[in-house]
Amino acid sequence: MGNITAIFDNRITIFNPGKLYGGLTIEDLKTDSYQSQLRNKSVAEAFYLTKTIEKYGSGYVRIRKALSQYTNVNFSYNESGDGYLVEFKLTTQKTTPKTTPKTTPKTNSLSRACSKSQDSK
Repeated sequence: MGNITAIFDNRITIFNPGKLYGGLTIEDLKTDSYQSQLRNKSVAEAFYLTKTIEKYGSGYVRIRKALSQYTNVNFSYNESGDGYLVEFKLTTQKTTPKTTPKTTPKTNSLSRACSKSQDSK
């Protein structure tokens, strides 16, 4: 079984079979100073040389930094069964409804009175 990517209306999930490699933990990934280890050095080098990746072990730091501009996107990750699940979920933003003030009859009367005053000058 390979990677599974699912796209929903409010989220994207990515499942990768297999556990985190080299003793890396979920808690490690939450820091900006985790040490990643390469499972396949040849594949990692090929990705680096083709500029598919910038450097090794910086992905989670860069994702968090990029998403800091999008406060309505929740980024979560955890080990699930025999694999690893990442989720980008759109959260609802609270907005206040835009209100249009109603004109009261007194305001209309005042407006007409001012207009008549200007016309008589």
